[in-house]
Parts: sequence; structure tokens; C-alpha cells
Amino acid sequence: MTAPAPDLDCEGLRPAVATRLLVHDYGGFAFPLELSRELARRGHHVVHAYVSFLSTPRVDFAKGPDDPPNLEIQLIPMNPAYGRNKYSFPRRFFMNLGYAVRLLKFVLKSRPRLVLSGNAPSEVQLPLCMLCRVRGFAFVNWVQDFFSIAVTRHITGKWWGAGSMIGLIYGAADRWVVERSRNSILISDHFVRVLDHWNQSHAPQSVIPNWASVEKLPAGSRDNAWAARHGLAGRFVFLYSGTLGLKHNPSLFLDLAKRFEPHKDVDVVVISEGAGADWLADKAQALNRKNLRVMPFQAASELPDVLASADVLTAVLEKDAGQFSVPSKVLTYFCAQRAILLAVPVDNLASRIVLDNQMGLVSEPGDTEGFIENAFRLYADGHLRDEMGARARRYAEDNFDIGTVADKFEHALGISSPVPAERAG
Repeated sequence: MTAPAPDLDCEGLRPAVATRLLVHDYGGFAFPLELSRELARRGHHVVHAYVSFLSTPRVDFAKGPDDPPNLEIQLIPMNPAYGRNKYSFPRRFFMNLGYAVRLLKFVLKSRPRLVLSGNAPSEVQLPLCMLCRVRGFAFVNWVQDFFSIAVTRHITGKWWGAGSMIGLIYGAADRWVVERSRNSILISDHFVRVLDHWNQSHAPQSVIPNWASVEKLPAGSRDNAWAARHGLAGRFVFLYSGTLGLKHNPSLFLDLAKRFEPHKDVDVVVISEGAGADWLADKAQALNRKNLRVMPFQAASELPDVLASADVLTAVLEKDAGQFSVPSKVLTYFCAQRAILLAVPVDNLASRIVLDNQMGLVSEPGDTEGFIENAFRLYADGHLRDEMGARARRYAEDNFDIGTVADKFEHALGISSPVPAERAG
């Protein structure tokens, strides 16, 4: 692992001065915004740019009364047709290019000293990195997953062999960005293997795992106001909250609801929006699965109560999902102090964390019987659920401290805070 060289003054010392940063989060997630807030509290001028899709969980991007004046939060608009066309590769490609143009215009207007960009596909990340090089802005590549690997996996063999060529082009784009970034921040040690395979082990790189906000996600009571309002108080609840595409195998929730129909105290609750959620809602109605509820994303302020209303938190991921990425919903689940039920490839990083720390039970996405068997095991054993939930919360408290995370990011970005860390909070 190689860290970037920090900016040095004439005496070879790293100056503690405010830096004008632009943090770009293509996904519109909560944890990058928490990082931006912490960096701003430390005295840096931070512009947080994001795109928020209709099919992602609600995040409150409004500035709060405690936010420092040197924090700016800016939505970069995406074509509103994205949600309808995200599964069409050509249409999504051109909509991403349109988004990239709007983003580059905003970056030119903001004139940051350093750009940290993550969660973005290659057709956004590449032109952003190129612009930064031309204009003299430092660029740091925040690698949440290798987009080129996902593209290659999904389109190889399609379009009369053209898919393989497209995969090669995306791979070349990702390698170009890695080579020319001030640093690549990787979310797992396993990502280093990819860079080694690409012969990019010489490129500056730092490993900083993702996290969730422990402070904003306290462990709460099952019988809370949100649960009571939705008739879940006193019920046994399997709950899923997050994006749900058709490739996530939403039929698992139909199977789960069917098998628990004889247990009149059980509800399966899915909180999501988009194609997968619509399909699941239609199927639940057609099959008369009264114990399966599909609800839209809830307000960010209610997320702690939403998660606390569950006895078991569930997540599903497609079979060919990246081995190294951790769905943000799973990290959020850790904070809720609940047992976790996963239908996720066992070689995925999320599965390894859950299994290594005994936070829950895991089955492969195609193993419906294993998923149901694990669900019944958690349903029957309250002591096991409590132990797993306690371990999950302990893991979050031990690993998700935003002060420690921000220290690592300052080092990886090659900057130093003008405000001492102990005063930043």
C-alpha cells in the first residue's frame, strides 16, 4: 500500500492550512456526506456534490443548523428518465455522459484545489479526472467498486461480440484513472489484488473501508412510534431497506412470506422503490401475500426507528455481484443492533464481515431453502438474535468513528486540518 506524498512547504513540512475540496458522490449516499461535514468542521472549505436517484434511500442533504458555513451541498441533476432506463446499457451510457457534462461545468465553476470522487461509473470518472489534470486540480479516485469489471461481466458475449470490446475499453479507462490520480482510496485490501493484476501496484493507493453513521443511527426499541404507526409493534418483523433491482432476486421475499404464512405474528417488510419493488408489490398482491408489505423509502429522520422495528434485517445481492464491495445498507444495519440475514455470495466482503464477526446468517443468492432455513433459525432463537445484534453494534462502534475515518482521509488526500481534530467535533 502506497500513500500519496503530501503537499510540502519550503522546509519540507506539511502545512496545516484549509483546503478547498470538492467531494463528489455519484450515488447520493449518507456516509460521504458525513465525511464532508467532518472535513468542513476541521476548517476545510468543502463542496459536496451529489446526484440522487429516485430508487435510492432518502438522505437528508439539507444543511443543518450545526453545519459550518464552509460546507456547501450541491445537487447535480440527472436525466429524470434514468430510473426507467438504468437497465438499458446504451441509454444509461448517454445519460451518464450528459450528467458528466453538467458535473464538469460545476467543477469549473467551483474551482476546487482537490477533487475526491467516488461511486461514479467510468464514463463520469474518466472525464472528471481528465479535467482535473488539465486545470491543475488534484484528483483522488475513491474506488467503491471497479466499474469496468461489472460492465465486462454483464455485457461480454452480447451484441455479436462487441460486448467484449466495450469491456476492454472500460478496463483501459479505469486503469488510466488509477495511473493518473493523486491517490486511489480502496475500500478493501482485496482491491489491491485488482491493481496488482492490472500492473498498477506502483500507483499511489490507500485502504479505507466504508462505514455508516453510528451517531445518527442509534440502536432503538422495536416498539417505537414508526412501528406503531404502521401496525408493526408487537409483531415479528423481517425487514429489508435499500435499493432493490430485478437482479437482486426479490422473489426471495415472496418465498419468505409464503413459508411464514402459518406464523400469524410475522411480517416481511420491504422498503424500496424502483423496478424490483414494483414487481414485488404486484406479485404480493396477485398471490395474496398479506404478510408481505412493500413500502416506499422513508424519511431519513425516521431511519433509526425503521431499522429498530425489525427483529431481523435482511439483504440480498445478485450472484455475480462484486466480491469486494459492501452494500451500504449492510453497514447501516450494523448500527441498528439487529441480527442480519443475508442472501449474498459468501465470497462478498459483506458476507465475510458478517460471518467473521458472527453478526448473522448467510446463504448464497440461489439457495432459497438455505435462506428460509436461516430465517426460521433466527425466528426461533431470540438469544441468538440478541447476541448477533450486539456484535453488529459493537463492530460499528469500533470501526465507524468519523473522527478516525476523517484522519485517514486527510492522510490519504495529502492535506492537514487547520483545526485540531479534538476540536473538530
